[in-house]
Amino acid sequence: MTARRQPGELEGAVLAALWAARTPVSTGAIQQMLGGGLAHSTVATTLGRLITKGHVERVRVRRVWMYRTTRCQEEYASARMLALLGQVTDQDTALRHFVAGLSSRQVRLLRALLEAAGGASPE
Repeated sequence: MTARRQPGELEGAVLAALWAARTPVSTGAIQQMLGGGLAHSTVATTLGRLITKGHVERVRVRRVWMYRTTRCQEEYASARMLALLGQVTDQDTALRHFVAGLSSRQVRLLRALLEAAGGASPE
């Protein structure tokens, strides 16, 4: 029996493969990068979903469709954090928990970034 993937796990793996490739790659190449255990159609369906979400784009290289990410890992992570924050009712508490989980170096960096952005003063 195969263990069920967590939601978004396959999409994350495909994105990680694309980021690691650094150049556009084919569906078959992604399939091999993921270990070859997935059906070609599964990888193609996942790529289609990522295209719909705006995370991946398809480009023609000679006669083959190739895929690449539309943003770097850091931009993707930022967009996911903002989307998750937007899903909770009490965003202040969510931010408190987020900041509590940061290292002291990350807190210093966040403080400096907020000051540079003009957001250092509380509302």
